[in-house]
Amino acid sequence: MMSELCVKTEERVTAEQMRGEVAAMLKVCFEGSVEEVGDVLRLVLPEGQSFDISVRES
Repeated sequence: MMSELCVKTEERVTAEQMRGEVAAMLKVCFEGSVEEVGDVLRLVLPEGQSFDISVRES
């Protein structure tokens, strides 16, 4: 989890790790489903509304 990565500042966080953490947070915070489509996370809320969230390293 990200909390473990934050303690070790010398380790580099990959985009894939960040996407996984963001996906987990979105599921919990919005009680929706999240699927990964490339570097985009698609959040679908219980009411059916959907959002695409891009997670890329800059």
